Amino acid sequence: MTITQRGPDRARYAPPSLPLPLLGRKRLLDRVQGAERHRLTLVHASAGFGKTTLLAQYADLLRASGRHTAWLTLQRGDEDPLVLFTDLVGALRRDSAEFGAQLTSFLDRGRRLERRLVQLAQALADELAPLGELTFFLDDHPSLRGGAPLAAFGNELVDVLPDNAHLVLATRRTPQLGGLPRWRLAGSVLDISAAELAFTRSEAVELLRGEFGLDVPEQAIDAMYSRTGGWPAGLRLAAAFVSERGWRQLGEFQGSGAELYAYFNTEVLKRGSRKDQNTILRWSLLERIEDDESIVSGGASRELLASLEQAGLVVRDAASGSHRFQPLFAEFLRARARELLPAAEIVELHRTHAEKAAARGDVDGAIHHFQQAGDHRRAAQLVRDNGERVLQSSEVGTLQRWLDGFPPGAERRLPWVILLRGLLHRVGGDYERALANYRDAAGELRRARDTEGLARALTWSAQALRYLRRPREALEQANEALGILGEGVSSQSAWVWHLIGGSHADLGEIEAAASAHLKSEAMFALLTDRAGELAEALALAQLHHLLGELDAAQRTYLRALALQQKSADITALCWAEGGLVDVRTRRGDTAEALDTLRQTLEIASANDLRLAQAAMCSTLMTVHALTGERGAVEEVYRAGVELCREQGDDHVIAELHATAAELRALRGEHDEAHDALRAAEALAASSPGPVPGIRTAIARGTVAHAAGDRDAALRAFTEARVSAHAIRARYFEAKATLLAVPLEDDPATTRGALRAVATERYRDFLLLRPTLSDALRLRLGELELNPDDTRSLAVLLQPAAPTPEHTISTSVAESIQAFVLGPFELRAGGTRISDRGWRTNKAKELFALLLLDRQRAVPRDELVAQLWPEIDPASALSNFHFSLHALRKALASAGASEATSVVRTDTGYRLALPASIHVDLEVFRRSLRRGREAREAGKSREAIQYLRAAVAVHRGEFLADLGAPWIDRQREETDRQLVAAAKELATLELEWKEPKAAIRPLEKLLELEPYDEEAHRLLMRAHQESGDHALAIRHYQALEAMLHRDLGAEPEPATRELHQRIRRAG
Repeated sequence: MTITQRGPDRARYAPPSLPLPLLGRKRLLDRVQGAERHRLTLVHASAGFGKTTLLAQYADLLRASGRHTAWLTLQRGDEDPLVLFTDLVGALRRDSAEFGAQLTSFLDRGRRLERRLVQLAQALADELAPLGELTFFLDDHPSLRGGAPLAAFGNELVDVLPDNAHLVLATRRTPQLGGLPRWRLAGSVLDISAAELAFTRSEAVELLRGEFGLDVPEQAIDAMYSRTGGWPAGLRLAAAFVSERGWRQLGEFQGSGAELYAYFNTEVLKRGSRKDQNTILRWSLLERIEDDESIVSGGASRELLASLEQAGLVVRDAASGSHRFQPLFAEFLRARARELLPAAEIVELHRTHAEKAAARGDVDGAIHHFQQAGDHRRAAQLVRDNGERVLQSSEVGTLQRWLDGFPPGAERRLPWVILLRGLLHRVGGDYERALANYRDAAGELRRARDTEGLARALTWSAQALRYLRRPREALEQANEALGILGEGVSSQSAWVWHLIGGSHADLGEIEAAASAHLKSEAMFALLTDRAGELAEALALAQLHHLLGELDAAQRTYLRALALQQKSADITALCWAEGGLVDVRTRRGDTAEALDTLRQTLEIASANDLRLAQAAMCSTLMTVHALTGERGAVEEVYRAGVELCREQGDDHVIAELHATAAELRALRGEHDEAHDALRAAEALAASSPGPVPGIRTAIARGTVAHAAGDRDAALRAFTEARVSAHAIRARYFEAKATLLAVPLEDDPATTRGALRAVATERYRDFLLLRPTLSDALRLRLGELELNPDDTRSLAVLLQPAAPTPEHTISTSVAESIQAFVLGPFELRAGGTRISDRGWRTNKAKELFALLLLDRQRAVPRDELVAQLWPEIDPASALSNFHFSLHALRKALASAGASEATSVVRTDTGYRLALPASIHVDLEVFRRSLRRGREAREAGKSREAIQYLRAAVAVHRGEFLADLGAPWIDRQREETDRQLVAAAKELATLELEWKEPKAAIRPLEKLLELEPYDEEAHRLLMRAHQESGDHALAIRHYQALEAMLHRDLGAEPEPATRELHQRIRRAG
């Protein structure tokens, strides 16, 4: 065979010019330097991943350092091994003109040399050996399809390369070299895949902002990065798109757009065989490529998937291990599939995939494919069966996606879709739109005679109506739903009875409310529905609270807290704790109330529970008034009103205004009191229930009395007393009656009110009116009260006297709350054990040790060693028995049985406490664990809720007021857990574009770890993304000064880089 000589294309013997702007990617350059230690380096990825750019940068670095290199850009003709041989020699002659002269002459004389590839490869290798260290770059070309002769020559050449020669090959597909597995096993191959070539997010930020100079916010960077998956060519195209049209139009940057469409079609899809093209187009209809059965069976389809993954066109989900197409490529493929595949075939493919997904329980996939196939009824049935479930799992986005998959015309014929869209509006707080959807759905369901759906629509309509303060209409809807559901016990019936009870309570129909709630409670207990039992416990506690039955309210709130521990329901925790605080406040227990309020408000704030916060603000105003903090009262009032601007409740807002009016009047601030009263009266006038009216009437009487209008005051107090008596609200009745005593004295009604005060220990309004308390105390002898009531009232009517001692019932005493995060605190039955009650700090330490290890009996010697490690055994044992006695006495003082508080067994000591005990450290750890589980499951919104609770419940260092070696070890561990939780929470808050919510946990973290630069960077980002660039800059300056002052150090490079980016953005 004679080889025809052709003029060499010398341009192919040098690296190409590189595009600008060009980002120096040190990470990849460091990686490719490993080529000098390997015989073969494969850089394999699809078009646009920067293979040539990387090789050219590395080749330039080698040449600049005086290293010997050669470069060859391959072309179609190089499929012939003899042509490739000639081109290899030509590339080597670029720097060594005399290289391979004898090889060329040997080639010219040869005949049928294509059969002598082994000798040809060996001859070339022999010539390379004397050249010294050499790196040879081969840059693949899309027109090069390969073939058996080329593969055979390449295989022989790599096999015989001398140790001084290193071959670096950039290719779109893994070359079919027979020796490749063997070389890899021997460690002679360096593989650089598309995953490594893809830009990291930080590299993408540097490229887009630094090299392209794009001034765009973080969410735009996130959008470009997620759309391209770090694909370098895609990032450049996205940058060009944003430069031309602005970042707000990024939604139109799609794989089906003209420029990307042409790129993918020419450079990717058409490079494959017709069979592979058809397979890929059919795969494009799938969310998970593994859903195609041919993948499971292996063979050619599995090989095609592997090649696409190597090329970076398919990405693997780390959590599930499944594969999907790169987002832009997927959009292109779907557009191309619509052009090339018949419509009927696409419909049938979707229908087949839908049936298979439904059979394996993949609800999400089945809904998607049924919708794409146009089978909206089947899709709607699946949405109907699973919609509530995904909402209960906080997967709001999933339900939104399902509903958005129905076209508007189809949705009108699918009432369950309309119904669930209303549910989404309710979750979003838009109750009016939710109600409209429910009514539309109810009409369609009534016509279709779908009784199950109609009952659900009526129930949800009733819920919306109750929230909108239309309880009479809510009752009508709920009763109709109950009529459809019948007399049986079911979860839906139980919730309807719960709703009926709440509506009756809103209307002041207390007996009907209590009856409905008790029915609901019994049903939930039969069904072992923990969420329902918790809801009923709260509802019944609030009903007792409304009636002024404070002992019953306290017991039921504590039961709700015990149930809450099993569900970690943060909303229930805040309402139950808030209720307990108000019970204590009405009894004048301000120290207990203030401590708990601060903690509970922090938890509510962390979880954006505005209504619960506002309700607690009314209580907090009273607490501050009782302690004489006028400024704090007004500050809390303003905060409560502000909280209600976006999410209000007539009862809560009316209580805020009425409380403010009353307290201002007592301080002599008449004009300000009238302002608050007018606001309360406006709400009371429009409220369907009696409670806002009662509360406002008491405030009106207080304001009138303070202004000297005795007649108006008496009318108002009488109105309040009559209305309160009508609904059996004993607290309000007693308060209105006693406030009227200086105006009109009726001994019989006064006697009844004082009995109620003695029984339930109402005290807050009396403490605020010392003159009234003194007058009533002086009259106790003439009111013919029984001796027990007289003794109790003599103490209760003392303005500054402590709360009288009383015996706590066993059920209350056994409800224990222990707080070890922050200063140690223990409450039994709602009563805090004082420092005097403990007698010694070692008793607290002993309790804490037994509490944290309460699943076993702790040996005495182990307890002694922990508590007194440096004291002689005899003294330590004596101290132990003294501390044990003090511990038992402390628990007994709060009502716990002395015999059962600490139990001695054969193996040691353990605490005998109820299983429902509340321990803040356990709440912290449980919330942290559930947050991480939710995050790992992809439920980041649910994770945020749990992590917020974990951070909020951490009040301070473990046993902050105590000190011991074992405490120090535990403190270090809990601090470390808080640091991790705060970082995880802040990161998620930033991902969900809620930077302001990220600030507080980060500040809390930095109180513990002031030198944690990762936390400082997150906080700088949070300030910047909240729109406060100046504060972000100032924070960096403060950090820089602190590091200089305390450590003599500079901020880390990443921190300085972030600072520069913020400055540029600002």
